[in-house]
Amino acid sequence: MEIFCYDMMLAERWAAKRPGSITLIHDSNIFADVDDRQLAAALELAAERSKALNFQYICTFNSDKLPLQEFSPGFDIGRYTRLRLTDETDDGGLLGIRLPSEATRAPKSTSRSFEEART
Repeated sequence: MEIFCYDMMLAERWAAKRPGSITLIHDSNIFADVDDRQLAAALELAAERSKALNFQYICTFNSDKLPLQEFSPGFDIGRYTRLRLTDETDDGGLLGIRLPSEATRAPKSTSRSFEEART
């Protein structure tokens, strides 16, 4: 939350000097250990401040990680969703690219562990 607050402060200051020229982007990892209520409040604040000061705020999320029950009444996160990627259908995915499931797994490391390297 400290990074979010700091970034939001910088975006607001820059947007005040150059309206419409600022884009703030976060990956959902910035909210990894954040309570759902705080996450919902942060996203609502970002929506309100970016609209008021004419800057763009982008944050990526898995749909199962959005705290839908914690948003204020009347706040519709769907109004702010610009892109939804899914692998539920054959035409889903990024840029129409679909990889076989075994290709999406990280390869097993062949390097020695730290302990093995020390001996």
